[in-house]
Amino acid sequence: MTRQIKKIITIMLVFAMVVALAPSQTSQAAKKPKFNKTKLQLKEGKTYVLSIKNGAKKAKVSWKTSNKKVAAVTKKVAKGKNYKATIVGKKKGSATITATYKKAGKKKVTLKCKVTVKKETVVDEPIIIPEETATVAPTAVPTPDPTETPDPAQVAHDADVAALKAIITAQRANGASLSVKTDNNCYTWNESGRLTEIDWTDMKLSGEVSFAGLSELTAVYCGGNKLTGINVSDNKKLTYLACNDNTIASIDLSNNALLDTINCSNNALTALDLSKNTELVSVQCHDNQLSAIDTSNNVKLESLDCGFNKLSKVDFSKNEELSLLYCSNNELTSLDVSGNGKLFSIECQDNQISSVTFGENESIVLFNCSNNKLATLDMSKNKGLVSLTCTDNEMTSLNISANGILSSVRCDNNKLETIDISKNAELTALRCNNNELTALDTSNNKELSVVECSGNKLTAIDLTNNTGLTAVDCSNNLIETIDTSKIVDLNTLNCAGNKLTELNVSDNAMLNKLTCGNNLLTALDVSANVELSLLVCNNNELESLDISKNPELIELSCQANKLTTLDVINNTRLTKLECYDNELAELKLAEKSAITEPEEGEAEGDSGDDANTEKPDEKQEENAGENPEEAVMNKLVYLDCHGNKLTALDVSNNNGLITLICSNNLLTELNISKNLLLEKLDCSGNQIESMDIKENFALVDFVHDDGVIIAK
Repeated sequence: MTRQIKKIITIMLVFAMVVALAPSQTSQAAKKPKFNKTKLQLKEGKTYVLSIKNGAKKAKVSWKTSNKKVAAVTKKVAKGKNYKATIVGKKKGSATITATYKKAGKKKVTLKCKVTVKKETVVDEPIIIPEETATVAPTAVPTPDPTETPDPAQVAHDADVAALKAIITAQRANGASLSVKTDNNCYTWNESGRLTEIDWTDMKLSGEVSFAGLSELTAVYCGGNKLTGINVSDNKKLTYLACNDNTIASIDLSNNALLDTINCSNNALTALDLSKNTELVSVQCHDNQLSAIDTSNNVKLESLDCGFNKLSKVDFSKNEELSLLYCSNNELTSLDVSGNGKLFSIECQDNQISSVTFGENESIVLFNCSNNKLATLDMSKNKGLVSLTCTDNEMTSLNISANGILSSVRCDNNKLETIDISKNAELTALRCNNNELTALDTSNNKELSVVECSGNKLTAIDLTNNTGLTAVDCSNNLIETIDTSKIVDLNTLNCAGNKLTELNVSDNAMLNKLTCGNNLLTALDVSANVELSLLVCNNNELESLDISKNPELIELSCQANKLTTLDVINNTRLTKLECYDNELAELKLAEKSAITEPEEGEAEGDSGDDANTEKPDEKQEENAGENPEEAVMNKLVYLDCHGNKLTALDVSNNNGLITLICSNNLLTELNISKNLLLEKLDCSGNQIESMDIKENFALVDFVHDDGVIIAK
């Protein structure tokens, strides 16, 4: 996901939270937003500006394509009530362009346009002037009769065409993918025949480009190229400039007094002078090499993204209209936003900030200050705060007691010994992992759906008032008991690394992932958890484990217990099994099962050993072929049963196996003739005298005892 998309998604999520908390209002019926076209035909390399009719101000619109190789969305504009994007035909085929339109307080509207792209043979053609003006012969401009007065509009238009043609010719000579036509969707001409907009996004432009002679230009889009320089000094009417994602080292904007939007991100700028651009509303200059930025003259500035530079100091005291501030990944040591009363979102993570100064910034909804050097953080002046992320600091104190509508808190990896969330009744997600907490009171937080408090010093946790929880991670604490009986919708529970002697999950029928390893459990009943897909119960004192009622189980890690038998016959969806270092004398593996299409997220899970987890479907599908007899019988891909007392091991029905570790048992034979996908095998430390691997062409990692006769 790109940075721009991530920001849009973040802002949309925050708006959604604010709207959910605001009282509903009625409004007069309005026309429903719709595309100006629902079907569109393009030729390869051609563009079309797709716009939304009946739009409203301050709506949020996201665009996407079903196939970016066929049709791509290259420019998105949201200005006033105007929402549009440029669609580029890439190659022959069809794709669907989707725009999701969301206005605060209104239902989301999804718009679709089917785009068909056809091939076009590229030929050099004469310049074509828009229909409403006279046609000029491609070879020469006729000389007016001395007795006639030339039409000023025609003369100006001809001058624009000539200037544009000169730029196109120069860039095409350097390999740019520009058409010689001037009447396509790359250009906007006004009623007087003057060129007002150019869109050359992703057109393989290179070197320096000058727009001199195009005096009526108001918007230029030339991002995603290989430009080293850009000259817009003659374009005094310019209001919008996007030259992002190039290698531009310097840019002169001193003559562009009307400029309200500039995107020069992802370039090689070491300086940016905005002192003459007093109309600026939005500035994106992230991912450059700026060591300073002065916005004191930009009093209308509403949005600034100066992240990923080398800024050590910033001053926003003159930017009273500022609502969006992104200054992450710089070298800032302090941040003062006391004069920015309209700030809505601040992201200042990944700096060296040791102090943040707030005024009465009640409009701040989102604040991210993670990975800095803050020792304390007081959010009492930010009563509108909805989302707070302050992870990876040095905090010993966090004050959020005045933030009554706070919904999400992330304060992981700090030095907090206490945290008071008693006044945060709207809190839905709390993540306070890896601190020094000895107690956590969530009794007043009845809206909580996620609690993560792992890596602390908690001796107890009471979740009886948090009946809406879906995910709990209290691992690596000192907890002796945990009661989840009232959390009927619990989906994920991680209580590993505690001092639990018993665990009752019989009331958690929706439980999908259970991690309870490294405790003192002697018994575990999961018969009521029929939706369970992940079970990690390693390093306990279990003498038996019944998983016959868990048909959805995908991963099982029960190593380092006291199990003497293990039956996984009913667990036909199992892909990974770790049962090593037990006392197993018998291991019953799943028998043949019908091949089914994998469900989304089927192979997901985390047992702490991701490096050894195989993804079965691709390998197994290769083995299926056209012969039904070659079809994969079940989904088991990874089996580690070493360090047990097995005298026999039948893996003939597990022909999807890729990794098999069965070392240090009592095996006298091992038949792997059906395991044609097997890549890794360790059968050392047994009593095997011979092995036949003639059919195991995929086997590349084979560990066995010396003296074993190998038939190849």
